[in-house]
Amino acid sequence: NRSCYQLDRNNRFDTAPFLYSKISSTRQSKNPHKSSKVCVLMGLLCFKRSIRLRLTPLVSLFFRISLYNRSKMCYTLKSSCKGCEVMYKYETHMHTSPVSKCASASVRDSLVFYKSLGYDGVFITNHFLDGNIGIDNHYFDGDAGAGSTVPYRERIEFYFSDYEKGVEIGKEIGLKVFLGVESSYKGTDFLIYGLDKAWYLAHPEIMQLQRSALLSLLRENGALVIQAHPFRQAGYIDHVRLFPDRVDGFEVINANRTDTENKMALIYADEYHLLKTAGSDNHNGAAQIRLAGMAFDTPLEDEADYIRRIKAGEGRIFSDISTRS
Repeated sequence: NRSCYQLDRNNRFDTAPFLYSKISSTRQSKNPHKSSKVCVLMGLLCFKRSIRLRLTPLVSLFFRISLYNRSKMCYTLKSSCKGCEVMYKYETHMHTSPVSKCASASVRDSLVFYKSLGYDGVFITNHFLDGNIGIDNHYFDGDAGAGSTVPYRERIEFYFSDYEKGVEIGKEIGLKVFLGVESSYKGTDFLIYGLDKAWYLAHPEIMQLQRSALLSLLRENGALVIQAHPFRQAGYIDHVRLFPDRVDGFEVINANRTDTENKMALIYADEYHLLKTAGSDNHNGAAQIRLAGMAFDTPLEDEADYIRRIKAGEGRIFSDISTRS
């Protein structure tokens, strides 16, 4: 069951994440009477939620829900539907094994999963050298001595190996694979789009920069910087850190975070007039239940095209509930 949210000209969307997607399940009920009861119940819940969040009223909501592509089972929620065109969907936040140490799914397994769901492409955004990367940054070298640092170039080659493998697999199965990077600072993460392997190889100094200086450098070189799950709370994060003046936008729906954390990200992004994106933060391939991402009316060409469209407010935020067994 999937929901798509249309951004308006101010890059805002007027729906509660993951709430309306539940309504779509009633369309497939084998018991029309039961289905209508469920619809009424969900309608009351949505109406109550809409009052608190100043969202679309109940009556208007039911008229605005439309199935625009039965084959993809995607339901569009937007202010009007003049044909409900097919959308091209993209995962913007995904990790793969072995580059991301915390990921359990391989590159192939992850790409095959998204291909089966009808996605047009994915961004592989593994943890960078400053995060939970699956390579030991130190190793024993008989000549250099114990504890020698793995050379920067070697670490970069390892880091990009999953992406490069993904590009080849994507060509094989018909799925576009784009490059992204997730950089970390004490549990505060940033999604970086638009810089290639050559740029990272040429800038080893980035490992020594303070976070604010690094973010400024990335943007000066053309990168789109999105703070991922900005209000994430976890035992290993001592406090929430926000960088509204150093990033282009916030990830306002992260499929692995709570609705409260996502709502706070949305409110903050609105107040600071930041761009808004969504992603699954998928570490587990087909085992991921909740999904989120960005959709466009026409296919993306490359990372630069993604950046241009996000800055122009052309993207649509969507959330999915995977029903695959």
